[in-house]
Amino acid sequence: MYLDDLGNVSRSCKLFMEVSKDSVFRARYLMFRWSLKSVFWYGYKKYPKILSVEVIETLVLYEAILSKYFVEVAYKDSKLLPVGSIDSIVVYGYKKYGEELCLVSTSDEDVVSDDDVCVDDSIDFETCFSSVVDIDRLRTILYKHYYLPLMNEYEVNTLYGWIWKLFLLKEYGMVTYLVNYSGFENGNDLLIKVAVYDANTTIDTLNTLLRYYNITQSTIVSILTDPNNILSSHSLSLLSTILPQPQFKSYAIMALKIIFKKSLLLHVADFLITHFKLSQDDVAGAFYSDGYYLKNGDNVPMYYTTPLF
Repeated sequence: MYLDDLGNVSRSCKLFMEVSKDSVFRARYLMFRWSLKSVFWYGYKKYPKILSVEVIETLVLYEAILSKYFVEVAYKDSKLLPVGSIDSIVVYGYKKYGEELCLVSTSDEDVVSDDDVCVDDSIDFETCFSSVVDIDRLRTILYKHYYLPLMNEYEVNTLYGWIWKLFLLKEYGMVTYLVNYSGFENGNDLLIKVAVYDANTTIDTLNTLLRYYNITQSTIVSILTDPNNILSSHSLSLLSTILPQPQFKSYAIMALKIIFKKSLLLHVADFLITHFKLSQDDVAGAFYSDGYYLKNGDNVPMYYTTPLF
């Protein structure tokens, strides 16, 4: 459990307020809250005012990773940082990356010529997947520049489509790195979903994936409740091969409960009822599983009609 807002606690307790001013305390809190690879980025995005020179030096002392992309972004928009902080960040950045750094401030953007524009790691990362995946360049971006996908708000299907490409190329270490730092908490489920939805996925490929990632109840239920992707016969065949039929059916009933509870698109419910041959008792049990939602008319899909009712 983490404190998401130190300010609220500081304002409610004078002793904590005094303790929280200490640079070592602030640095250790940031490291406890996030990993050494992402602490600078999240600190900059969520608590820029506490990233003082002293806090930055403490983070570096504890071997927090200063990514090339972070240095460039912070330099471009440093107005929220305390006085002197950006100078400290740039000094450490140059020590680590030298002339590879692409430092352009917001005020410089209008006067930089096309010949002087350099490509940052976020753009370079995307370019690596434009046609044939550039593995060597990706290794540089991820392992030498310490770029993390969470530094940009990628569309989930796009990002995990790229990660799936790497898995098919057997770049398993790179896949783990990207899943861990994708910025999405349910990375395990998302990768398995991409695999299941891919019409070219074979059972051997899926079994290889399952050596590294677990297919859990939440994984299957999230797939079955996805309103944008009704499972194809190929996807159903894959899941039926790795899941015992009674277990698969029990997951379908759990998915049905969620669909009714949240009033999701009910064509998904129709599909589950038909494909898994759910009985009237199964459907009724799912529909009446949560009494609270029966009292809340806005959440009960009263318009739902099937031959079972």
